[in-house]
Amino acid sequence: MILFFPFMEDRKAYLRVLRSPARKAILAYLAENGPSRFMDIKRGTGLSTGVIYHHLRSLEGFVAQDTNRMYRLTEGE
Repeated sequence: MILFFPFMEDRKAYLRVLRSPARKAILAYLAENGPSRFMDIKRGTGLSTGVIYHHLRSLEGFVAQDTNRMYRLTEGE
């Protein structure tokens, strides 16, 4: 699956995201399922808790958490 995020104008940031299969899995899950809770992302991707937390931190600017604790793709905020 190829994902295109038109809001990713920074080429280095885009390449950093694509280098990691875990980050790609998280982004793909959110792109396909929309805003999701942490446990839904965990179940949907099969990644461990620690891996997801680590990569969600590194995806700041691409993924955000709202007041309901739902993670969602950002639109270049």
